Order: sequence, then structure tokens, then C-alpha cells
Amino acid sequence: ELWGFSNGAAIAETILQDPDFQKRVPNAALISPAASSEMSRFQLYAGGVVMDTIRNLKRLSKYSLTMSRKTPEPKGQRELKKRIFGNYEKKVATNMGLWKDARVREGGKITIVSGEKDGMTRSHTANESFLENPQVTLVDVQKGTHMTPLLQADKILTAINNAQSPNAHRTLTV
Repeated sequence: ELWGFSNGAAIAETILQDPDFQKRVPNAALISPAASSEMSRFQLYAGGVVMDTIRNLKRLSKYSLTMSRKTPEPKGQRELKKRIFGNYEKKVATNMGLWKDARVREGGKITIVSGEKDGMTRSHTANESFLENPQVTLVDVQKGTHMTPLLQADKILTAINNAQSPNAHRTLTV
């Protein structure tokens, strides 16, 4: 199986466009996929990064691991990080339609988890478009934010398992 969260989901969607991978991957789960919606830089940061983090700050520490750097950054690393992040930022805020040509092995499913209040990727705005791909099943998380899969992992994993069962409806609301 192939799973991805946020920008990792967009990377997984790209991998699932390769016919060699399509033959080998039985199922996929794309959680809060980035590159699903057009948005401005302000919308990305104000609606997603800042608000979602502030709303969940107390709960997030329970699930986070922070490690501090003991050695100074190598020369040029900060500029390299800025350049890389800038490229990701552009992709995250662009509707690339990557799910349209994503495929898994015949008989498999691509489950997309989308939170109704995900201000970071705004993937919920593409829910109808996701279903244009015949292999997609959609888990629509009511009141779900970008952090919901991290903070309620048991709920989301159960929903993904239910969505990938043979007789599941194409859309599952949790």
C-alpha cells in the first residue's frame, strides 16, 4: 500500500501516475492531500498553518516529538531550505489535479481523506472532483481540520479501513 499525508499525499498521487507503480500498489490512502485547491499565499498561512496550529496547540504537544540541533547549520543550508520550501509552497497552493490520473492495481481503491475545515490544503473543495476517478473512495471528515488525522488517528484509520472494504460506498462521512 501507498499512504501519504498533506504534501506527501501529493507526492503519492504523482507516484500513482506511473504505470509500473500502478501494477504493484494494491491500495492507497491520501490524507488531506495538498495541491487540491487554488489558494493565495495568505490563505495558506492565515487559514491553515497559523489557525490550525493555534487551534490545536495544546493537543498537538501530546503527539509531537521535538529534537533540538546540537551543531550549527552547515553554511548555505538556511538558503537551501528557503528555496525548497518556496517550491513546495507553490505546489501546495495550486490545484494540480494529480488524483485524476492516479491509479492502483485493478480491483484496488484510492481512499482520499478530506477535512471539512482543513484550512491548510483546502482539499474538501475538490471532493466532487476526487470522485471523477473511478478508483477513489472519499472519507469526508465533518469539522475535520488538517490536524484531525494526527489528533484522532484511530477514527481516521477506522474510516480508511471501512472505505477500502469491498462493499463500501464511494463516499463515507465521519
